[in-house]
Formats: sequence, C-alpha cells, structure tokens
Amino acid sequence: MCNRVLLITWFYPPLNSTASKRAGCFAKFLPEHDWYPVVLSPEWTPDNCVYDKDFVRNIPETVRLVSLRHERSTETSIFYWLSAKARNLIMPHLDPYSWWLKAQKPMVTLFEQYMFSAIWATAPMALPHALAHWASKKWGVPWIADFRDIYGEFNRDYIGDRLKYPIRLIQEMRYLKNASAIVTVSEGLAEVMTKRHGRKVHVIPNGYDPDSVLEDGQGTSKHPKFNITYTGALLLPQRNPVPVLDALKQLSEAGQIDLNDVSVDFYGVPREVIEKVMNGHACKHIIRVFSRVSAEECINVQRSSAILLQLAHSEERGIMTGKIFEYLAARRPIISVPKDGDCVDGLLKETNAGVSCTTVDEIAKQLYVWYLEWKRTGNIEQHVNKGAMLKYSRREQTKQLAYLLNQIVADR
Repeated sequence: MCNRVLLITWFYPPLNSTASKRAGCFAKFLPEHDWYPVVLSPEWTPDNCVYDKDFVRNIPETVRLVSLRHERSTETSIFYWLSAKARNLIMPHLDPYSWWLKAQKPMVTLFEQYMFSAIWATAPMALPHALAHWASKKWGVPWIADFRDIYGEFNRDYIGDRLKYPIRLIQEMRYLKNASAIVTVSEGLAEVMTKRHGRKVHVIPNGYDPDSVLEDGQGTSKHPKFNITYTGALLLPQRNPVPVLDALKQLSEAGQIDLNDVSVDFYGVPREVIEKVMNGHACKHIIRVFSRVSAEECINVQRSSAILLQLAHSEERGIMTGKIFEYLAARRPIISVPKDGDCVDGLLKETNAGVSCTTVDEIAKQLYVWYLEWKRTGNIEQHVNKGAMLKYSRREQTKQLAYLLNQIVADR
C-alpha cells in the first residue's frame, strides 16, 4: 500500500540550518517504510538563505518538494511597518502572514492530486502547525504536531516574546486539540508539553545522519594541534565557553600544558561575539574564529579536531541540540560544559562518547588527561558504544515516526 504523507516545514534543505535536518532526514528515510513524502516548504535559494545543496544528501527522487517563494517586502512606508508589527504581535502564530496566505492554494491542489493518509508539521515556527490544523479540518486527515523546540523553552527577557507568548500558547492549545499525536525531541520537553496540554507526548529525539558517520579506521589518525572545536551558534548566557579558557589558563600556569600546542576553534560564531565574551582573557590568543562553512566542510572540521566542545543548558531541561549528534557521528571525544544533569549528560554516558564537566577544576582535569594522550600518540581515542549510538541514527528514528504514522491512521 502506498501511504502519502504531507510534511510541512519551514526549515528544509538546502537551507543550512540544524533544524533542516529533522525534516530532511525524515523525508529521506520514510520511503523505506512505505511512506512517501510530499514536502511543503519555502523556496530556499542562494540569494535568500545560507544555501547548501548537500546539507542532507541522498534524498530520494520519489520525495516531491513543493517550495513556495518567500520574499521580504521592500515596502518602506511607516504605515506598512506599523501594520506588519501589529499583525505579528496579534497573530504571531501566522508569521510570516504572506506565506500563510500563499501556502493554502497549492495545498488545495495537492489534496486534489494525492490521497494523503497523514500530515506531519514541525515547530518551533507555529505556521506549519497552523497549516496542518487547517488542512486536517478541511480534508479530515490526521496530523502529527512535531516540536523540535517548544515556545518558551529558553529563559528570555525580550519584550516581544513576553507579549506574544500568551497568544502563541492559546493558538497552540487550539491547534493541538485536533492533532492525532504530539512529538518532541526529549523527555524534558515532553514533560513540559504533557503539563501544558494534558495528553501523551511521544519522544523522537534529534539524531545523526548515518550517511555522515565516520567509521572505524577512517579520518585523521594524528592531530598536529590539540584543538578544541565548537561549531554553531553561541547562545548567551546559556552557552558560555569561558570556563574552558579558564581551565586552559589554570593548566598553563601549573606548567602542565604548553599553550603553543593548543587552539580553541569557533566555526560560525561572529568574531564580535567572541571578542565580547573573551575580551581580556589570558588565553584569548589561542582562540581561532572561522566563518560558517558548508555541511560537508563542517563534518571534515569536526573529524579533524582533537576534541569537540558542547555547551550545555544547565538550567533548562530537555535541551539537546542537533550539534551533539553531529559530534557523535564525527567520532571524536566530546566535552560538554557544564553538566546539565539531564539529557546531554545521559547521552554521553550512554554512548561513552565523551564527558560532562562543570567546574574549572573538572574541565582542567579532563583536558589534562586528553592532552597527555595526545602528546604521547598524536591522537585521542574515543571508545564509543556503537549499539547505544545506533538508536540516535536518523534512519532508526524514522522507524519510530513511521510506526506512529501507521498508528494514527489505524486509529482514525
């Protein structure tokens, strides 16, 4: 039997965003389970996004992509600016409103063309959920509300977010009344959503693309520098790299390491952010800042690093970013700072892919152990638990989604 599923997502390849990998990999592997996706997303081009044609490789030709151009208005009048701000404040769940209007007509055409068995739509942008809710009511097709992130998960003090939060929450509660299932990426976020909506929430975590896994015997065996690498956004104050620099300073002052051997490399973090965070630090000179790179280049950077740095959220439960799964696939030792007492610590312990540290002394102790190994062998071995790692493969996680799709169709 050919089951058609409509995937509605704002983030989708070739948009170079970690969020694109969730929808992209589900689309890639669902046909292995007799679910054939049609994807509805914005049209991403080199002139409107960070474009990367290989961001998710090997998506089958059977996956149909319906991409709708999203262009920011060039209107500059004060009336247009005020009306756009007011609409975003009153209807944040339909932002961008022009795309909400634009998407409905092709959706009508798609439902005339295909007998969809189900709809999957993913947040944190509420717009895909709004469209899925509308389509489910119009055509009577069950839908899954997927939350890669949940609104209000981060501690923020932005006036706009505080004003829009009640409206977003009211609309979320309205949409999910007719959702056949709710999915999120961690147990911590599932607990929040269960309390919020009073119903079961399924967990399908983020993961790594098996096509990017570094197998045994592949990659660089020697590392000319003891380089500690961080790739991705630096979200302050939650993700703070300063304790790592403090630990290196402590080791240097104790004569335990030679800072000439060491570098701390940031990819994709604006130089001005690093300058602000590290201004005046004694180890500032060992920091190297690189521009954002393509997905393929990023994989190579991670594989060629001595150590990979994860910056965890110690005060917010359930935050396990997609980056840590890229690190897992790179098969390099991971140091996560600080301990989160939650999902990141659990992942590293379960897979034996690295360690979590909080205090400067803890970080320094672990870095010293790895430094000595690097000085002795030119490499740091990672002894990952391959069986535990396998369950975080996007292919394995797609099995869970296919099972849930089968379930909501059977229960309809």
